[in-house]
Amino acid sequence: MMKKKTFTDKAVGEFYNKHFVCVAIDMEKPGDGSALADKYSVEAYPTLIYLQSDGKFIGKAMGFRKSKEFLEMGEKNYS
Repeated sequence: MMKKKTFTDKAVGEFYNKHFVCVAIDMEKPGDGSALADKYSVEAYPTLIYLQSDGKFIGKAMGFRKSKEFLEMGEKNYS
């Protein structure tokens, strides 16, 4: 749902592409995906994980987010 509705929003793309390196990982797949799910205690999908460039954990959010809320999350985690 976020791929179709949120990630395609122009303002979302501009903000996130300017301030973050965005990566989609299937955390239900064995290997790297499931290891990351364990590391960050992923309990539901989608889960959005924010990390600093040095890998330090900033925060995470679970569940669908509309564009406005997703932008607000990005602004909070960017500052």
